[in-house]
Amino acid sequence: MFVTKVNPYWARWQKKTYVPYGVEGSVLFFGKGENTVSIDLEAEQQDGAVTFQINQDYNGNLIVGEGPLAVAYLEIPAEKTQLVDTGEVNEKNEPVMKVEKIPVDVDNCSLTLYPLQAPIENNTEGNM
Repeated sequence: MFVTKVNPYWARWQKKTYVPYGVEGSVLFFGKGENTVSIDLEAEQQDGAVTFQINQDYNGNLIVGEGPLAVAYLEIPAEKTQLVDTGEVNEKNEPVMKVEKIPVDVDNCSLTLYPLQAPIENNTEGNM
């Protein structure tokens, strides 16, 4: 996975902390403890590139989608396909081919991380 850590002007002199993340198979996880969100890269891959926003609310809870505090942007590249021989032949004695999706390559995904503006807590209750 191609990862970029953004250093915005407002955080230039601060110690920067980024959201913890990890990959298991084709699933990308963000956060820690109960405050975790995940995206299944294989399930979300489409004909065109797909972009996800991972944000925080003001209480530090992670959100996939719109939210007030940007944490990360994820881009999953367009799915790729290949022709595979079915082992059958048609009436012209030509091999019959079928289109098969190639599994997502996690290394081709792009992840842009932004410094956290609110701490990530191990709860989802949202107490400030």
